[in-house]
Amino acid sequence: MNRLPFSRRDLLKGSAAVAAAAPAGVFASPVHAQAPEAQAITPTLIAAAKREGKLVWYTSTPIEQGQKIVEAFQKEYAGSAKGPDEWAAWKTKYLDCGDHAEYRKVVGL
Repeated sequence: MNRLPFSRRDLLKGSAAVAAAAPAGVFASPVHAQAPEAQAITPTLIAAAKREGKLVWYTSTPIEQGQKIVEAFQKEYAGSAKGPDEWAAWKTKYLDCGDHAEYRKVVGL
């Protein structure tokens, strides 16, 4: 039986040395999700959204609260889709309103 030129102990020492010499984070590093860059709201973007004709909303909000949010959205959005100025007012009211408590107050929760 042929013997290898190195022992199991040598192999373990070598792999430990390689792991110790590798830069931190090479073997396992966390991956963080990141939102895409915000787009400017332009007439072209509004026209494209109108052509798309639907909105998909993914949430973990309870159904009762979600329904109130959807109803408020539908009521307000009908007017906000008229043009960039109306959209800016809607965005300020609902999307730029501040913290979660203020948002809940705006949507009547």
